Amino acid sequence: MDYNNDTIFPVYKKGSFVYINIKTKDSLFNKRFTEAYPFIKNSALVFDKQTNSYNIVDREGNYRFEQGMLKGLSETHHPLKSVVRFVTF
Repeated sequence: MDYNNDTIFPVYKKGSFVYINIKTKDSLFNKRFTEAYPFIKNSALVFDKQTNSYNIVDREGNYRFEQGMLKGLSETHHPLKSVVRFVTF
């Protein structure tokens, strides 16, 4: 999916982020996040305050990793791309 043509984006509402379809204004799923980033293909990075950890969600709101496992991020800069590594504790 082309990122520029995607209609699903995180929106800040009432103190947290939710994913909505910007054309229909409908929520994608009923989960709220402290941090939420746009989808890249079928995955998006989120921060869950309840577990105090990062995770990846799919377009149905399913977590890709066990909750509480990814405690931090480490970003590495490369001349052609940015690489994010997860830190587990």
